[in-house]
Amino acid sequence: VKPNIECFTTLIKAYSKLGDIDRAMGVLERVREARLTPTIQTYNALIAACVACGQLPRARQLFQEMVFDGLEPNTVSWNTLLNWSAMRYTGERRLTQTFDWYENMLASGLKPDTVTYTTLIKACIRGDDFQRAEQLFKELRAGALKVQWQVSNDDGSVSDAAVPLVPDRDAYKTMIDGYSRRRQWAPALELLDEMISRQLRPDIFTIGRVVHACASAGRVEQAESLFARLPELGVVPNQHMYVAMLTMYANCGDVAKVLSMLRDMQARGILADNRTMAAVMNACLKIGNYELALSIYTKLKATGISPDVVTYTLLLRAYGLKGELDKAMNVLGAMRKRRGEAQRPTVVTYNSLIELSLRHGHPETALEALRAFLIDGKASAEASCVKVRPDRNTFEALVTDWSNENPTRRLRFLIDALNVLREHGRYGSSVMYKNMLRAAMKGRDEESALQLMSQRNIAFRVAARDAADIDDLERRMRRAFSKAGPSFLEKQRAPSK
Repeated sequence: VKPNIECFTTLIKAYSKLGDIDRAMGVLERVREARLTPTIQTYNALIAACVACGQLPRARQLFQEMVFDGLEPNTVSWNTLLNWSAMRYTGERRLTQTFDWYENMLASGLKPDTVTYTTLIKACIRGDDFQRAEQLFKELRAGALKVQWQVSNDDGSVSDAAVPLVPDRDAYKTMIDGYSRRRQWAPALELLDEMISRQLRPDIFTIGRVVHACASAGRVEQAESLFARLPELGVVPNQHMYVAMLTMYANCGDVAKVLSMLRDMQARGILADNRTMAAVMNACLKIGNYELALSIYTKLKATGISPDVVTYTLLLRAYGLKGELDKAMNVLGAMRKRRGEAQRPTVVTYNSLIELSLRHGHPETALEALRAFLIDGKASAEASCVKVRPDRNTFEALVTDWSNENPTRRLRFLIDALNVLREHGRYGSSVMYKNMLRAAMKGRDEESALQLMSQRNIAFRVAARDAADIDDLERRMRRAFSKAGPSFLEKQRAPSK
């Protein structure tokens, strides 16, 4: 039995799913060797295979090869290219290329279909032209977009008629996803209800996005109502929906419902993981409910979850925000003993501990955390693992204003922090230098100010964008000190006798 053209077309689709574009293209040669004529379906399968494998030049070449076989690209062919540009291109090119191909499609005399407009809407959403996406969908929804089709009349004759296009399941899903990502829960919920009323059954991902949009916006009543409707929609809630609901209840400070939702989750056999723990703990910390965050951690850890670096860092923050810095340091110590990178402290961990230590007036703990940070940074640089090194946020944490009433004490801490950095081959930053100068000026410490200015190019790395501001700050400091009468700075500038 010799394979027919349908068999070869199916083979192309199989190679496409495997990502083997060379074999998929090789099938076309086998078709010709078998003296078969490729159909438009054959070419469309090849174009889709090229697009799926990122071979756009080959896809465009196939458009030209069709002509030699007496074929012309159809709407499906063009829709495949439109979808490529809508999904793969970025920035302005996404919109310009997609709509250019759309214009070429119209110029070829082809009629766009609902898939075409859905793809254009998708390009607008991903290209940050949401207003245009809304307008296209509005026109599609109102039946304002029409195509000319030949229709059969009652007398058997055929005539042209303008047939309105209507949004299909994918069009609704695309717009709902766009609204949900922007947390516009009301239009997302409206489209979901309309979709259901039109018997266009939404999938679990579409419903989940609307649940998440309502929950993220704090619309408890709407989120609960939709969550309760899941059984009648034939949908079993997944972990993403539970995380959205848990986060919403945690943001509202509703401890009872958080715990109830966790029990419901376990009853359905949906296991909580680090993502669940982190989402709920983070929500608790945002509203200042540190005890609930610690309680959630304890309860979920008891279920067998092994904390990762994110949940450990949130645990450390919970203790730090409570002012229990000894416990926060214990968490850091436990993390540093872990061998796996997934549980070892990151720059976020150290920055959090430094900031919280200073916020609660414990500069010695901040210095201890900084030393550990730099030691781990050196170890990570010597090993083939994720590098842990101070960043801009580290210096922002170090200059946390924790001692407004005692600028001298704050300056002393910053000098100690600078010494720790220098001991480990690091430099102070622009923000650190400016804060040290301001602390010296506030404390009327001219000698320290002069010493700092003399060390500016030695102990600090001042960014070029900050140089002008720092020069101005130094000039203002000199003027401020000079107005107070003969000063140390002025004595330094006086000629020696």
